[in-house]
Amino acid sequence: MFRFKKPGTGKYTEVLIGPWPECSYSFASQTAAQLLVMVLKGDDPVVEARKREGSKTPFAKVWEEWTNHHRSRWRSLRHVRVLRKHCQRLADVAVDKIVVREELKSY
Repeated sequence: MFRFKKPGTGKYTEVLIGPWPECSYSFASQTAAQLLVMVLKGDDPVVEARKREGSKTPFAKVWEEWTNHHRSRWRSLRHVRVLRKHCQRLADVAVDKIVVREELKSY
C-alpha cells in the first residue's frame, strides 16, 4: 500500500500496489518509488492509472446510446442498419482501443 497526499486536494489517499504473495518486496518497493516520483512531479497516481486503464465501455453500448439519441431526427433507419452491419466487428471492442486511420480523421 502506498499513501500520498493528492496534489489537487491535499487529502491523503492510499493506492494498493498488490497482494503480498503475488507481489514481491522488490516489486512493491520499485512501484512505490515510481509512485513517489509521480507525486513529486505533481501528478496524481490514481488519475494516471485511470487514464491508462481507459474506458472499458464497448462500442456496441455507445452505438446504441448515440443512435437512440439521434433517432428522432432521421426519416429512415436504413443507413443505421447498414452502418451497424459494417461496425459489427467493433461491437465488443472498448471505445478507447479503437484506432482511427489518419485518412478518416478529415471526415
